[in-house]
Amino acid sequence: MLKQQVNLQNMAAKSGSAMDKEVVEITSRIRTNPAWLIPHLEAMLPKFDGMIFSLPDKKLNIRTTEGAAAVHETIKFLKEVEPVCAITWSDALMEPAKFHCNDTGPKGLTGHNSSDGTNMGDRL
Repeated sequence: MLKQQVNLQNMAAKSGSAMDKEVVEITSRIRTNPAWLIPHLEAMLPKFDGMIFSLPDKKLNIRTTEGAAAVHETIKFLKEVEPVCAITWSDALMEPAKFHCNDTGPKGLTGHNSSDGTNMGDRL
């Protein structure tokens, strides 16, 4: 299953943290083999009670907007979608991406342009 424990304290300050790289690795695995994720999603289904997703062992309940329907929809999609190419970690892309997140996130901005108007190409 997906890794359950992550040392968030150390990862927040690191650039190119293990968590960042794990996200890229898992994303790549799903891109090249979409069906890989299906058993993980199916294991989530019994943990829904209406719109509440529960992890009793962690004493955690999460109110969702769509409930299990979104998981069923994702499973259906993963069964139908064609695999695509893998992605790999890039330190050269991580730094501009981190800058962009740190710039736009706290300001509530979305999109590809930074708060000063620079675009992705400018940051690279």
